[in-house]
Amino acid sequence: MTITLDDCDLTMGWNENLCAGTIGGIKKVIPVPKSLLNYTSLVITANEITTFNLVTPGVGGGYEWELEPGLSSATYPTERTDRGGVMTNQTLAMVLNNDTKDLRAELIRLAKNTCVFFVQKNNETWICLGLRDGLRATTGNEGTTGAAKTDPNGHTMSFIGREVEQVYDVDEAVIAAITIDESSS
Repeated sequence: MTITLDDCDLTMGWNENLCAGTIGGIKKVIPVPKSLLNYTSLVITANEITTFNLVTPGVGGGYEWELEPGLSSATYPTERTDRGGVMTNQTLAMVLNNDTKDLRAELIRLAKNTCVFFVQKNNETWICLGLRDGLRATTGNEGTTGAAKTDPNGHTMSFIGREVEQVYDVDEAVIAAITIDESSS
């Protein structure tokens, strides 16, 4: 007898004891403008993006943004909509403890783009936010000098998006394919 699973059939259970020792937070992000990604090359296998290339390999892509530990985060809660669909609300909050003219200019460029964000979690795995529709800068982004000498002097940037698909893990080969090597630029 063959059992065919519907989209709504549950396929596994969960035991929180299986994941003892997990750590939260994110280490790096790689924002890539949607227009630079070749969606015909996208391959997803077992909930992981295993192939995803640039429109023109080696031209464009994204730069790595290394983030200060303990300050930045990504959230991706799943909700059922009024009409029975399922959406994943995706948010990326980056805290950058620096304020230079070059960084301010780059943040303006980033805010003008709709980007797919590749996010490295503190457990070294990569996930993808905004896969199909991208993430956009929200209102309320802030640059500050702080008031006291111990206050942050930098920027908080938030990006949001809504996707009909889940957040997928990303293979390291994809990260290599979409990342700009700063040593060669």
